[in-house]
Formats: sequence, structure tokens, C-alpha cells
Amino acid sequence: MEIRAPKRFKKLFNTSTYLDSQDIEEVLKLSIPGIDEIMSFKIIMDLIEEGHYDKYVVDTAPTGHALRLISSPEMLDNWIKVSVRMRWKYRYMVTRFSGSYKQDEVGAFLLNLKKMVKRTDNILRDKTKSEFIPVCIPEAMAIRETRGLIDKLATYDIFAKQLVVNNVMVSDDGQFCKRVKISQAPYLREIKDSFSALNSVEIPKFSQEIKGLASLDKMRMFLFEDPLIKQ
Repeated sequence: MEIRAPKRFKKLFNTSTYLDSQDIEEVLKLSIPGIDEIMSFKIIMDLIEEGHYDKYVVDTAPTGHALRLISSPEMLDNWIKVSVRMRWKYRYMVTRFSGSYKQDEVGAFLLNLKKMVKRTDNILRDKTKSEFIPVCIPEAMAIRETRGLIDKLATYDIFAKQLVVNNVMVSDDGQFCKRVKISQAPYLREIKDSFSALNSVEIPKFSQEIKGLASLDKMRMFLFEDPLIKQ
């Protein structure tokens, strides 16, 4: 289903509002809340349904963007509800004057959009199908942000079970590494105390950017296999 469907949106506003053509064109230039996020989810779910892999990892943007992604089904669902109420008024008038009403492309579009939003929301809340794993670094601001993120996720019935602590200094080579390691120590203890209910995994700070299959495979070893593997 094509999400960006200006003709359908234009017909929706033409038949369900008192806006003139110029106003409608201005409205159509605006972004509908949650539409981009839902479209992203649709692409992800289409890939999942192809069944080529056992697991799919979605690396979200920082906290604020991640929460917007999580809340997008609710935002878009509210928009759809308003649109459907608008269409009911249009349907009433058509039925009143013609004696019958046949669902048009706009009604079908809203119905399909509603189904896709429901499908997305169900996957996000289904603990057997998806899991949200926060990634934190041993710094004061990051710890507070992660704590707030986990609390906010709970309001959407999404409960984190695991935590990745990234960029942990493990090397003692040189004064710089030693100072960083000492400065991180109290924050690592705070993470352990604050998120004791979560399965926490520490990822060391690599000397190079994690890029390419070889680097990803090295990180995989820390995440899933031998935590003592050397860089």
C-alpha cells in the first residue's frame, strides 16, 4: 500500500471539510503525525514476513527519536479516527441524497492504513516477537536518559530485559586509558545497581569504528559468546 497518497488525502479533505483548494494544498504539505515511522515499520515487517533470517535488528536513533518511533502507531491511529469521523459525515450526506453509499478509494485507504497501524502495534507489544534492548554508555547523562527511556517504554507495555553498556574502557595502556577507566568505574557500578533487573552486557571501547562484517562479528562475540575475547 502506498502511504504517501496525495490524491487520496486531497479527496478526503475535499469531501470531508470546508477547506478550499488552496487550504488543502497547504495541509498536504504538512507531515501527518507518525506516517513516516509507520512506513518504516511496514518495510521492516515486509522483510520479516519474507522469512530469510531468524532475527532482525533495528538500530534506532537516540532516545527521543526512538520514543517517537514507538509512539507512532498511537499518533497515527488518533489521526485515522478523526479522519474516519469526517468520512462518516460525508457518508451520511451521500446516503441521504442518493439512497446508498459505496466505499470509495479513500475509505479503503483509511481501512488499510488502520490495519497496518494495528499490525505494527501488535508486533511492538508482543514479547514473543520483538524485544527492545537499550544501549547505554558509562556516563552520568546517558544513565539518566536510559533510566527515563526504560520507564517511558513501560507506559507502552514494552519492558526491556537486557541492556548493552557500550564503549567501556578495558585497556590499561597509557595514562589516558587509565584515567578513562577510573572515571568510568563509578558509573559502571551505578549501572549495575540501577539496572540490576536487566541482563547487562559490557562492550569494550574499540580502537576503530565498528564497520563491516569483520568488526560486527567481533562485537557479536562480546554480545553473545565469549566476553573475554581479545580485540
